[in-house]
Amino acid sequence: MRILAALAATLLVTSIGCTPDTEESTANNEDAVQHQADVQAILDLERRVFDAQIAGDFDAWLNCFAEDAIVMAPNMPALMNKAAIRQWNAPYWEKFFLHEESDAREVEVAGDWAFIRAHWTWTLTPKDGGKIVEDTGNSIWILRRQHDNSWKIARGIYNSEKSVAESEVGQGSYLAHASPEQELTAEELAGIRDLDRRFLDAYNRLDVDDLMNCLWRSPDLVVLLYDGTVFVGWDTVRKITEETFSGLASAHVEIDEVAFHRSGDAIMAVGTASYELQPKDGPLQTFSARWTDFRRIEDGQWVYVSDHAQILVPE
Repeated sequence: MRILAALAATLLVTSIGCTPDTEESTANNEDAVQHQADVQAILDLERRVFDAQIAGDFDAWLNCFAEDAIVMAPNMPALMNKAAIRQWNAPYWEKFFLHEESDAREVEVAGDWAFIRAHWTWTLTPKDGGKIVEDTGNSIWILRRQHDNSWKIARGIYNSEKSVAESEVGQGSYLAHASPEQELTAEELAGIRDLDRRFLDAYNRLDVDDLMNCLWRSPDLVVLLYDGTVFVGWDTVRKITEETFSGLASAHVEIDEVAFHRSGDAIMAVGTASYELQPKDGPLQTFSARWTDFRRIEDGQWVYVSDHAQILVPE
């Protein structure tokens, strides 16, 4: 009798259409199916990233990023679009075999946006037989659904679990394995070292005009300060420089170490510097910082096109 009653109820519902509860249940099931499909598509995208690295297929790897993607790597300014991501990463693909594995700890989807929180392990093997570099860390990748319903990486940030002193990947020191054809010419070295000399001289004299002449006079100039504040545009950077210098009685900055690496038509510098800043109304401030910048020739002279510094906290 129980089976006959159930069958009768099924026939009744079929004859008069779905009830509201059934419609809601159907909608929930469809949402669950779509959510699972999205999660699987996102994990497939992550797998394609790793497969492209193993295969050395740079174009396939880059195709996983949206055109307006932003990547925030350790100890350097953010890469603000796909073109910048290409320029920054191309030298590594030329010099290294890259292998990455990631354990996705969270995958969440919210409409046309999603994120992956993951723990990763990198192995970079120089093609010239140099030192193998390994690192582990954590990342968050934000993805966006595209017009064709596929997913691509739109935003990303990652960091090493090692200390600044230990993390070769975080510091970018693995670029030291650059092959000879990527070495800078004597003329380039002279130009970029003179740029650093002019910048330090202007900073130590608190000369805003001379310091700003070392920076790219463009609305696309980017300066990222110690506290994470980003300033975009030459005029904006000049204003904050004027405000900073007006509050100082004196300044003394020295470069402790620096390494230069080619990146397309630009040169990246990675180094550390020591600061002694005497405010007009406060105690002397002394600290060290790790800094990165990109520089290139604009209008016939070397200038900084982006700059970032991070204060080093003593262990």
